[in-house]
Amino acid sequence: MMAMNVVAKGAGGRDRASSRVAACCCCSVASKVSASIWGSGEGSGGGEGSIGIDTDFSGKLGLSQQASGEGKTEVGNKIKWSSDIETENFDPPAPAPPPPPTSGPLKTATLTVPPAPGNAVGAKLKTALAGTLVPVLPAAITSAAGEGAALALTFDTSGTVTAIFVTVPGTGYVAGNTLTVNKASYDGTHDLTITISQDNIDA
Repeated sequence: MMAMNVVAKGAGGRDRASSRVAACCCCSVASKVSASIWGSGEGSGGGEGSIGIDTDFSGKLGLSQQASGEGKTEVGNKIKWSSDIETENFDPPAPAPPPPPTSGPLKTATLTVPPAPGNAVGAKLKTALAGTLVPVLPAAITSAAGEGAALALTFDTSGTVTAIFVTVPGTGYVAGNTLTVNKASYDGTHDLTITISQDNIDA
């Protein structure tokens, strides 16, 4: 709600002076009249009105606003006004993509070799086998979830694992779990433990 007030003040007056000379009927007559009018004033105006705002949201995100008002001063003057504001509609943001699956078959790709000393499994291989692929069957691989995967490993001459390849993806493996390769599969002194990452799961 808004309010306006009107105050008016005024003052004025008139000054007049005159002189006249008269003579008999055969003489001339002269007269002089002078006058002045003065005044001053001041005023202010005001009014009273209200503002209404309507907002409309459609299926698409957007905004439309409308405002209007009317006022009347104390001296009878009317004031009307209105305003429209409208913004362009736009599509809502696309929903975020679903997170990648955390379980499934392994990708037929390389797995990360565990850092030392986890990669030093003491495989007792002949020098001629160093650097060649040593297959590991599914029966020699265990995990908290998942089954059926087969691997192929390479070793250096000291019996340390140098690379791990997935040759059969299996099913139901879970990111964050581990694969344990039985040491008997490569005639080693220690089992090989491989951590499954999200990147290892085939989406």
